Amino acid sequence: MVKRGDCDRNGTGPLPRLSPAIPPPEQEEPFRVTAHGDSLGGMRVAGVIDANSHDAWERALRQATGPGAGIHLDLAEVEFIDSRGVAVLVQVASGLPDGYRIVVRHPPRCLRRIMQALWPQGVPAIVIEGAVP
Repeated sequence: MVKRGDCDRNGTGPLPRLSPAIPPPEQEEPFRVTAHGDSLGGMRVAGVIDANSHDAWERALRQATGPGAGIHLDLAEVEFIDSRGVAVLVQVASGLPDGYRIVVRHPPRCLRRIMQALWPQGVPAIVIEGAVP
């Protein structure tokens, strides 16, 4: 006999047994920044730059550029950067003193596309290596 409270919502039979919660597999951090040796200072970035990492991305750029410094960014391991992530890069670069640059190496294709769409004339403080004029 089925007791009250032991039925599914339709009242037609017993509730199915639920399996214990299975934790999701551990994933790599979606965004990582490491310093790398370079004559002008450098930063290697990996993962995804999106709404989940905008704050960390901006902090890393501001710390790396410091007061009046330029930097080389290696983005070879960046899988994706959204338009806000590119806007943060532009904002930080635009705040550098005249003559200082952010050199971007190995940018993902999406960064190039966003730069072409939103800053078609380029940004003087950003040099994208290997960019097609």
